[in-house]
Amino acid sequence: MKIIPILITSVLILSGFGVIGAGYGLESNTTCKTIKLTVSPLEINDENDKYVEINLENSNSYLMKPGKPMLPKIVKTFELDFGVKNIKVELLPKNIRVYKIKKEVFPSPALLPLTNIKMTASKVVKDKTIYQNDLAYPSCWFEYHTGCGLSKKGDKRVTHVVVDFYPVRYFPAMGKLLVAENAEIKISWDKPDRKPLPENGEYDLVIIAPNAFANELQRLVDHKNNHGIKTFLKTTEEIYKEYGGADKPERIKYFIKDAIETWGVKYILLVGGLKNTIWAKPRDDANQGSRDWYIPVRY
Repeated sequence: MKIIPILITSVLILSGFGVIGAGYGLESNTTCKTIKLTVSPLEINDENDKYVEINLENSNSYLMKPGKPMLPKIVKTFELDFGVKNIKVELLPKNIRVYKIKKEVFPSPALLPLTNIKMTASKVVKDKTIYQNDLAYPSCWFEYHTGCGLSKKGDKRVTHVVVDFYPVRYFPAMGKLLVAENAEIKISWDKPDRKPLPENGEYDLVIIAPNAFANELQRLVDHKNNHGIKTFLKTTEEIYKEYGGADKPERIKYFIKDAIETWGVKYILLVGGLKNTIWAKPRDDANQGSRDWYIPVRY
């Protein structure tokens, strides 16, 4: 693969250019964390006679949307205490350079579905609304989202904050790249007013299954309880009556959330599968299957 020559111009970008969020005062119950990132040197490689490929050695992912420029990104995940509130994220890019390129950045290919059927990769078609635009792509230096789950060690529940940093931004109509050589990420959050989960859980395990399996599973429940694992059985029929939701998988989800927050449940056992491997249909629609499942599934 050939490395092509490029024209580099150093520029000074005012702090705050393309940064989401402004400064804010920290209250007494607010915790703040700051980390600094260093971006590895930019690599611009010839892909073919029309496109170039953009790489960074220390990027761990790519911004890939079909037909849009494929650009490297750096993903950072932070673990905060479970139940924290008012999470705010700021990212300040530093030491920004301008790179002039003569070819367009290679567009991301369309995603192919996971299937056993042999498929041929479709021709890459670029999104002209992006490539003929003189605005930056992506439109900002970073995005972030939050969620809850287990810690990396798997020993406790935490709040995850995932930051997608886009160190390379592309101006297609101008043939120009903005590259941040450094960045500073600042995260702040408020501590929860109370413990979001019980200190001492009433139960360790909940088994979710249809009523048809209840009698047989009761023996398992008794066995677990006799060995010090506090267990109870909840039937799908009971859940559907007691919990609302857009569909049956969502009702199951809300029950599990309630079981964790109310009884401190640590483990969930789902019992059930397709009612028949010959005539049963796995999907009711594009999002879920319920009718022919003992336990509904989400797609």
